[in-house]
Amino acid sequence: MWTVRDLVGHARRALLTVELYLAEPAAQREVVRPVDYYLRAQAGLADPASVAARGRAAGVALGSDPIAAVRAIAARVLAQV
Repeated sequence: MWTVRDLVGHARRALLTVELYLAEPAAQREVVRPVDYYLRAQAGLADPASVAARGRAAGVALGSDPIAAVRAIAARVLAQV
């Protein structure tokens, strides 16, 4: 079961991933459409237990001020996009 903090951490982790990918663009596209990403996940290419564990760890990584942590990464990513 996910807590709200876990879910917020998971969303923040997604923003960190976007930041990482923007910093190091891929040589070629492996996933062209957003729906393809989700289809891959549904096909079992993403282990749900691992995703949940990373979400919980990301929730802990929010620290004592989760709002500030999310605002900071959101501002950075929006500036890059």
